[in-house]
Amino acid sequence: TSSFAFKGKNMDLKLIGAQLNVSYILEGSVRKAGNILRITAQLIKVSDGNHLYSQTFDKELKDIFTIQDDISLAILNAVKIKLLDSEKNTVLKKYTDNVEAYELYLKGLYNYNKYTPDGFTKAIEYFQAAIDKDPNYAIAYSGLAFCYMNLTSNNWSKSDKSLPKAIQAANKSFELDNKTAESHLNVGRIKLHFKYKVREAEIDFKKALAINPNSAEVHVQLGFCAALLGNNKEAIEHALKAERLDPFSLLNLAYLGIIYWTVGDAEKILSIGKRLVDIAPTFPAGHGYIGWYYALIKRYREAIPEFEKAAQLYPDLSNLSGLGMFFGFIGEKVKAREIIEKMKKIEGADLMGNYYIGRVYGSMGEWDTAFHHFDRAIENQESSMLWIKFYFSAAQMDMKDPRVLRLLDKMGQPYE
Repeated sequence: TSSFAFKGKNMDLKLIGAQLNVSYILEGSVRKAGNILRITAQLIKVSDGNHLYSQTFDKELKDIFTIQDDISLAILNAVKIKLLDSEKNTVLKKYTDNVEAYELYLKGLYNYNKYTPDGFTKAIEYFQAAIDKDPNYAIAYSGLAFCYMNLTSNNWSKSDKSLPKAIQAANKSFELDNKTAESHLNVGRIKLHFKYKVREAEIDFKKALAINPNSAEVHVQLGFCAALLGNNKEAIEHALKAERLDPFSLLNLAYLGIIYWTVGDAEKILSIGKRLVDIAPTFPAGHGYIGWYYALIKRYREAIPEFEKAAQLYPDLSNLSGLGMFFGFIGEKVKAREIIEKMKKIEGADLMGNYYIGRVYGSMGEWDTAFHHFDRAIENQESSMLWIKFYFSAAQMDMKDPRVLRLLDKMGQPYE
């Protein structure tokens, strides 16, 4: 994903290599006329600019998998990497033999990396179209599951419809091919984000990591688990790996911000927020994280303008909740209540908005009402409840309060 940040930019390769933290760069072009492809590929060593490999292919589209194999093996040879047969099978593994399904899958990936409601909805259409072309396309089901999970957790679609579809797609992916990182990843995501089973999910993520050690997504999820279990050092290690692997992905950076928030690293949150604003000024998470930076250093009034910008860019439950919460923290209860009323009018707020509404009530000290919403959030499997412990910390709630202990017990006590 990060590589595409440099597409069409005439930048020095050493600078690109430094920003991506890589030793080699593969550059070239793909041109298509009807069913004919012309692909040029050059492998360049970043340190000295030497071309280690260069070739042009003129092939029919149906040969795309053969071309990819040829380029992959040529790169391995050029950088003098020798693989065992089992490793080579992993590198050259094709998840489908259907070229049309493959093209549709790539379009799905492009759209889901936008991390927007429309992006996920469009991605679902492409993944489903890919599955229609090849019903055994396991990683297309994985993509489908991930999109439905995000639509559910962000309340961008009704959870009573989207969550069952997410679970069904994740299970189908695993059933078709349990030797992909993606299949273990999505099964683990369901366990973590909707069932709050941290240790069980961690097992799935570790299986995914064994298959693909360079998956930024897997490192992010393992970082979540480590943070939830109180292993902050391990959480940061996974976050740093994920950041190195995919430093310009909006999706990756948005998730990394959560890890740094849970471990209380204010400076890193500020860095992530500024980078997101720089990369995509209309992406609300950047301003949200800058707001959380001010929150962590107890400068609540300075957090509010950032949450206002986020809510203006996208007035969803998460962004409105952030704004309402800090109005509550500084004693602006009238404004906080106005935000709550706006949130309650959002379709589906009664299903997946209880955590977000509850934390605004908590910020005003109305804890009985807040816990009423938190209880409903658990009943509705709201993924945001996974982070309730860290909200309590931000709200300076007594962690020995019987209501807190009861709530954590109700969630199966995933925190140790």
